[in-house]
Amino acid sequence: MNSTEATRRTSRAQASTASGFFSGPAELLAFVLPVVAAQQLGASGAETGALVAVQLLVSLLIRPLAGRLVDRCGSPGSSAMIAAAGSGVGVLSFLVFAASTTLPPAFAAAALGGIAGALFWVAVRALIAERDEGSGVGDDRFAVLMENESSGAWIAFIIGIPLFQVAGPQAVFLACAAACLVAGVLLARIGAHSPAQGEPQQSPTSDSAHLLRSLRGILALVVVLAFAEGIISLLLILHLAVELGLELGEIALVYLPGAIVLSIAPRPLHRLVRRIEPRWILLLGLTCSAGFAAAMVTRPGPVALAVLWVLSALCFSLLEPLLDRLIAVVSGHRAGAGFGYAQSAELIGTAAGTLAAGALFGAGAWHVATIAAAVVLVIAALTGWRGLRRFPAEAAPPQRERG
Repeated sequence: MNSTEATRRTSRAQASTASGFFSGPAELLAFVLPVVAAQQLGASGAETGALVAVQLLVSLLIRPLAGRLVDRCGSPGSSAMIAAAGSGVGVLSFLVFAASTTLPPAFAAAALGGIAGALFWVAVRALIAERDEGSGVGDDRFAVLMENESSGAWIAFIIGIPLFQVAGPQAVFLACAAACLVAGVLLARIGAHSPAQGEPQQSPTSDSAHLLRSLRGILALVVVLAFAEGIISLLLILHLAVELGLELGEIALVYLPGAIVLSIAPRPLHRLVRRIEPRWILLLGLTCSAGFAAAMVTRPGPVALAVLWVLSALCFSLLEPLLDRLIAVVSGHRAGAGFGYAQSAELIGTAAGTLAAGALFGAGAWHVATIAAAVVLVIAALTGWRGLRRFPAEAAPPQRERG
C-alpha cells in the first residue's frame, strides 16, 4: 500500500466517524421535531407536517446540485470540505431550532437542515466511494459507513431522550449542534491534509441523462425500499404511540435493539455474503423484509415488535451497503451525481411511504398498509433479481503483506 492509498483509507475512516456525529442529531431531530412543534411551538397537525415537509423538500432539491458540485471539485479534499460545510450549516440549523419560540424561525431552521443534510451525505458518500489505485469499491467501506451512522443514531437516542425529558428541547438542540460541530472539525481536518485540488477533470463521457439511464434500475430499488421502510416505520410509531399508548422513551426502547444491530451487523454480514452475486443478496434481504411487513398485520406487542425490528435491521444491514456499492460502481468518477440522484430517490420513496401510511392508518386500513408494503417488497425482490444479473460477485479480497 503506497502513501496515497493509506491517506485515502485514513480519510474514509475519519469521514465514516464524522458520519456518526452527524447522523445522530439528524435521526434524533426526526424523532422529536413533531413533539416539539406540537407541544412547544403550538403547531397544528398540518403545520407540523409542513415543517417536516420543508426540510424534506429542500433536501430533495439540493442533493442533485450537491452531487454536481462534488464532481466538479473533483478531489477527496474538496468532498471533505463540502461535507464540512454541510456540518456547519447543520450547526446553524440546530442553533436556530434552539432559539425558536414561534413557527417562522423553525421553518427557517428546517430549511437549513435540508441544505445541511444534502451537502453532508452526498459529499461523504462520494468521499467513501473514492477508488484506490488498481482497485474498485468492493471492500466493506459502505458497511463501515452504515455501522457508524447507526451507532451515532442509537447513542444520540440514549443521550437525547433523557436530556429532552429532563432539560427540554433547547438543551437537546444545543447538544446536536455540538455533535455537528465535531463532525465538521473531523471533515475539515481531512480537507486540510488532502491536496487542495485533484487532477483536472476530463469531460465526462456520459452526461446526466446517460448516468440516470444507467442507474434507473438501482434507483427504482432505492425508491421501493424507502417507500416500504417509510410505511413500516410510521405504522410502527403510530401503533406504539396511539394504540399502545407508549411514551417517547418507551418507544425509543423498542427501536434500540434494532438500532444496535444496525451498528454491528453490516460488516460481518458483508464479509459473509461478499462472494455471493448481488442479485441473490437483494432477493434474500427484500424477501425477509417482506416477511417483517406481513408480520405487522397481527399488530404485535412491544416485545414482539422489538424482535421483528431486529430481524428487519439484519435485512437493512445487507441491503443498504449493497445498494451504495452498486451506485458507486455504476457512477464511476461521477459518484457525487450518482449519490445525489440516489438520495433524492430515497427521499421521494420515504415521503410517499410516510404519506401512504398516515392516510391508511387514519382510515383504519392497517391490514391494507402492511400487506401492501409486503407485496411491494416481494415484487421489488423479483424484479431486482432479474435487473442485477449484470453485477458479478466480489472478487476475493487481496492478501495483506506481512512484515
